Amino acid sequence: MAVASSPAGQQARIVCYFSNWAIYRPDVGRYTINDIPAEMCTHIIYSFIGVDDSNYQVLVIDPEIDLEQNGFRNFTELRQTYPNAKYQIAVGGWAEGGKKYSQMVAVKERRQSFIESVVQFMKVYNFDGFDLDWEYPGAADRGGSFGDKDKFFYFVEELRRAFDREGRGWEITMAVPVANFRLQEGYHVPELCENLDAIHCMTYDLRGNWAGFADVHSPLYKRPHDQWAYEKLNVNDGVQLWVNYGCPPNKLVVGVPFYGRTFTMSASTTNPMLGSYINKEAGGGDPGPYTNATGFLAYYEICTEVQDEKKGWTKKWDDVGLCPYTYKGTQFVGYEDEKSLQHKMDWIKQKGYAGAMTWAVDMDDFHGLCGPENALMKVLYDNMKDYVVPEPTVTTTPRPEWNRPPSTMSSDGVQPSSQRPTTTTNKPRSTTTAAPTTRTTRRTTTTTTRKPTTILPPAPTDSEEDREPVPVEPPTPEHEDESEIDCSGYKDFVPSVDCTKYYRCVHGQPVEFVCKPGTVFHTALNVCDWPENADRPECRTKAKLIEPLADDYGASRQSALWLFVLLFLAVLVEQRHCRLICHYTTWSQGRADPYSYRIEDIPGDLCTHVVYNFVGVDSEEYELAMLQREIDVVQNGFGRFIDLKQRFPDLKMHVAVGGWDHGGAPFSRMAAFRNRRKKFIDSVVKFMARYGFDGIELVWLYPGSVERGGTNNDKDNFVYLVEELKTAFLKARQPWEVAIQVPADHTRFEVGYDQGLLCESADYVHIIGYDLRGSWTGFADVHSPMKDRPHDQGIYKGLNVEGGVNSWLDSGCAPNKVVLGVPFLGRTYVLRSSQQNGVGALINGP
Repeated sequence: MAVASSPAGQQARIVCYFSNWAIYRPDVGRYTINDIPAEMCTHIIYSFIGVDDSNYQVLVIDPEIDLEQNGFRNFTELRQTYPNAKYQIAVGGWAEGGKKYSQMVAVKERRQSFIESVVQFMKVYNFDGFDLDWEYPGAADRGGSFGDKDKFFYFVEELRRAFDREGRGWEITMAVPVANFRLQEGYHVPELCENLDAIHCMTYDLRGNWAGFADVHSPLYKRPHDQWAYEKLNVNDGVQLWVNYGCPPNKLVVGVPFYGRTFTMSASTTNPMLGSYINKEAGGGDPGPYTNATGFLAYYEICTEVQDEKKGWTKKWDDVGLCPYTYKGTQFVGYEDEKSLQHKMDWIKQKGYAGAMTWAVDMDDFHGLCGPENALMKVLYDNMKDYVVPEPTVTTTPRPEWNRPPSTMSSDGVQPSSQRPTTTTNKPRSTTTAAPTTRTTRRTTTTTTRKPTTILPPAPTDSEEDREPVPVEPPTPEHEDESEIDCSGYKDFVPSVDCTKYYRCVHGQPVEFVCKPGTVFHTALNVCDWPENADRPECRTKAKLIEPLADDYGASRQSALWLFVLLFLAVLVEQRHCRLICHYTTWSQGRADPYSYRIEDIPGDLCTHVVYNFVGVDSEEYELAMLQREIDVVQNGFGRFIDLKQRFPDLKMHVAVGGWDHGGAPFSRMAAFRNRRKKFIDSVVKFMARYGFDGIELVWLYPGSVERGGTNNDKDNFVYLVEELKTAFLKARQPWEVAIQVPADHTRFEVGYDQGLLCESADYVHIIGYDLRGSWTGFADVHSPMKDRPHDQGIYKGLNVEGGVNSWLDSGCAPNKVVLGVPFLGRTYVLRSSQQNGVGALINGP
């Protein structure tokens, strides 16, 4: 694989994005190619071209500017005056959407068509590099699909090889988000960073009108009011996320905005603060006279207002986020100025990052309306021109496994459409068009449909008295080497040379299964069938048994039919009975009398299932671990718990693994590698058999959550863990259940839960319909609201019981697998004022 190198001691990058539609802005806002301060940039990027979804080649989005007015050639001819700069072209952008890109990368022939057109385009217009700005791979809310993450990497890898073959030194860079859930969905971080020359981190638009509150949109650090989805959504943590996922710091270019995000406050707000609620229905602050966009102002539109004291703007400073903000009447603006950019430049050098990038040079004070021309750009240039990027000293941990499906298939598993998609080219209006700046918002709850992963059908249960038949003919073949079993592509079943065996491909690896005695594997139907029905001649010989089976062993088709009917009826009867799940916390016995709660106090007559909380994961041995040996073993907690079945014989006894105090890191490390998962699962099987539990509940809080010790790969690895655990239970021929405890919080879904596949794999899904509010929110509220209330805005809109359950159902989760959790506890607060004591009142803490 060709790898883009980043030599030690490299010169810092100063990357300047230029939006070609800035020429449409009126009066002093009009910005042309000749206005670009190329002497201050090491790389200048012309934005944007697109993808033509009719032939999957380069699409010129604005032919009038780009071709008729010779925009491409005028841009690259800047090289004659400024030969030291690199001139790149960017593909994508916010307005382009993601659907066309998802369709293009999905099929190898489409990728090849686009790459060939890119190579030709680069030659014709003499560009030095290609910048990928797909927003965002894997994002269902942007037209993406599940396969984007892998296919996007294939595309980058193939583009790299194509560029290297040309031998012209063309660079490949990429504009990327810093929201964790976006990385989870669409970016194989270490592999991408190996193939790219630089990563442009879009560390702006981290807040906006969509958040429901006023704020600066590019805070450098976490502030006290940053909670939930916004806790790590800042410049420092966002770029560090890429480092944590395996990208070397000297490839990361930090983005800064030359524009502000604006808000309209409610009429009653007189002195707005960071985090104050806004009038979200307004869509943002008032449009500026030149950019003419709601919720958005160029720096030159901001500084001309704030600098004039007669205009009545109050300017403030975020002491932690290190950004300015200003307000006047109902208008609030969070932005960057020379002081805030200086802080960011110092921080970039301190961290050893590759340089600075701006969106976009055409929004700087390029006419000098408030002071020197290009005042913001000058801060970048002065700080980066002599900065030499140090060699990274970060030691990366071994990567979790990633089983790549083959990229050489003609369609990569995607059937090309026979219909021609409609190509839509949106030309900017001659009035003005707001720059399609990228934004990281809370995703709407949208489900991505994936290729189903089928869990094995339940294996028949044999009693110990059943005698195993031994076939005399056909002769038993020699043992197969599993390394030779072909699990490439999208295969599920693979036949064995032994007629009585077959393999299931689980994440690219073969797992051997043995047919029920007296049956053989049918390769066309993928089932174990009677030998006379076999589709392979060598498998049609009836097996001769050393000892004959009993007449009632199940060789009769009539018996098999009645068995099926009885089982079907039993399933129907079972589905009519609801589940009443009672969690028991072992530490409750330590409460002072009269509230000490013992195992014997559990009302087993009111529950169908009782769950023992908790056991854990040994973070070094990757086996099931006892978290409270004194209670569990010395005081015979496990035994006393299982003994409840003597009083309540119909009761099902489960054990829960994990919990809040356990954290997510042990789960993440265990699930990251197949051999670790197997070690854990083997220990679970032994534990279940030893103590007599009927099921296990996985309480991993939360996969993919960095603040809880998670990683980028947890989302996929959690599915593998559940599937492999269930498969192990089936192979053990035990009716043990696998349940998972999951959040109702939509901010958790994107980073850690493949809802559809988890529901398919697990027997039941226990939804945590509580702790949806608490002291961490900064206001008083009930913590398990059933529906949205009028005051629920921003990240809290949809964060309720109904919204959470519906998200799981909308993902394809069967309703008869969903169990709703309700709290027998309350959340308490210390109010800031006794006079303001309603829902939403400000608090001092818990």
